[in-house]
Amino acid sequence: IEGRPSLQQMLDDVEAGNSDYEVILVYDISRFGRFQNPDEAAHYEYRYKKHNVRIEYCAEMFENDGSLASMIIKNIKRGMAAEYSRELSNKVFHGQCNLIQLGYRQGGMAGFGLRRMLVNSNGDPQRILKMGERKSLQTERVILVPGPDDEVETVRWIYDQFVNHSIKESEIAKKLNDKCVLTEIARELTEQEMEIDQPRKWSRSLVQEILTNEKYIGNNIFNRRSFKLKQERVEN
Repeated sequence: IEGRPSLQQMLDDVEAGNSDYEVILVYDISRFGRFQNPDEAAHYEYRYKKHNVRIEYCAEMFENDGSLASMIIKNIKRGMAAEYSRELSNKVFHGQCNLIQLGYRQGGMAGFGLRRMLVNSNGDPQRILKMGERKSLQTERVILVPGPDDEVETVRWIYDQFVNHSIKESEIAKKLNDKCVLTEIARELTEQEMEIDQPRKWSRSLVQEILTNEKYIGNNIFNRRSFKLKQERVEN
């Protein structure tokens, strides 16, 4: 429920007595929530009922009247909704893995010195995506390509300073800031935006990200962390 602010607001309104309604209409069981623990759905429904607000499931074939039959069917349907989420999560994950193995990018910023290139179903380049832009067709894919020459040269310079001259990441970041080299985020800002929002400067962590991320040697890394179905975050 953490990612559903409107549902939280409705629950708060009901419990605070700010609601002027007695019934909440829900399309079906799954729309109220595909909670992995069916008892969690029952918990939230009970909190509404305790304040004399009942829930009606419009597309279900039973009356939500508290009868034995409705409780049995409701619990089964809640379990089915949770199982549907698990199956969908697995299908999406395996689909992402297949695309990663084909060399396509799965979300996230390109990073300094790189850009996201949109390609069609045949792999033909279409255009460079700007920050925040996404592909619009299901058949389109995104790959990483080298960015502007000056950024590529800066990346090479960072590696040279660290590997061949043993310069620390923090010192490299200071040199970049002294030379007024813009980060990838700062480059996307307009002059007006630059005046309103101070662009991110180089830091030790930004330099370390470039030195440790395998995308700079052409490797496509995926699934370092898992956070499926908003359960516990796992470091793989």
